Amino acid sequence: MNSLFFSIIMPAYNAEMFLHKALDSVLSQSYENFELIVINDGSTDSTLKILSEYTNKDIRVKIIDKKNEGVAIARNTALSMAKGEYIMFIDSDDIIYPDSLQIIFDTLHEKHVDLLRYEYKTIDGNGRGLYPNYEAKRRKKYSGKILESKYFMKYIMGAEYQLCFNVFRRSLLEEYSISFLAGCTYNEDTLFLTEYFSIAKNAVYVPNIVYGYRKISSAVTSKFTERNFRDVVKVFYSIMKINTDDKDLNHEIKAVAERLGRNLVGLSIKSFDLNMLNGVLIECKKNPVTIDWKLYNIFGNKIWAPLDLYKKIKRRFLYV
Repeated sequence: MNSLFFSIIMPAYNAEMFLHKALDSVLSQSYENFELIVINDGSTDSTLKILSEYTNKDIRVKIIDKKNEGVAIARNTALSMAKGEYIMFIDSDDIIYPDSLQIIFDTLHEKHVDLLRYEYKTIDGNGRGLYPNYEAKRRKKYSGKILESKYFMKYIMGAEYQLCFNVFRRSLLEEYSISFLAGCTYNEDTLFLTEYFSIAKNAVYVPNIVYGYRKISSAVTSKFTERNFRDVVKVFYSIMKINTDDKDLNHEIKAVAERLGRNLVGLSIKSFDLNMLNGVLIECKKNPVTIDWKLYNIFGNKIWAPLDLYKKIKRRFLYV
């Protein structure tokens, strides 16, 4: 068995504002059997200097200093040198809470699953909570239960395919050559997770709040651009191509793609490529598996507004 349990991967690009907090949150964990691989992705601020200070203080910190090529290639580079039994991703402006690694280790040591999912808190620049996580209550009844991938996608994941809320078995990533889509900076985690679920046998959910997910206006995901649009279209078509021998699993995979398609078609922004948008629309209308697209085939786009309102009310009052 590999003596190193966790490889924690942290891409960093001009991350000086919150990098200290991110690093300290990892290095102060009560569980200590991990390596922290930080990729300096061509930063022009003091990111590399900060990282150098930490390598002098803690041998578990390993730095990859490279030219700027984007978060996907940065993570792929770190994956190629990771040695831990499980892989965990943390963004350089986020944090993990005390004793989180111990909680994750205890569960994985007992369950031996391919993926572990935990809870998160959305925080501001000062670490204060921003708004409730309504989905946490919905998931809680599945706490500690080992589920096949198709059921985990259906009952646990929902529409939350953020990379950093999950822990992955490294041997599976290597065996099936799962990596991030080079050059993609938006929804690249959705594709990575969906590909992983297509080959993972099982997963477990723990309700503990492990991750502090920081929302700031300067973040890459805070503004949706033409490039972001094209990235999501690429991810959409990549997910549509995933096929397994399990029809129920294929159903859940297609549901992920249809949710992306719903988001794209909901963007009535004329500057975006309408031909690409129409292509997504056509694909989503073919034998849909989600209620959104089934209703769309009956009522057209006038269904979006009342459907969105219904979902908002359901989240607010059913899962409080």
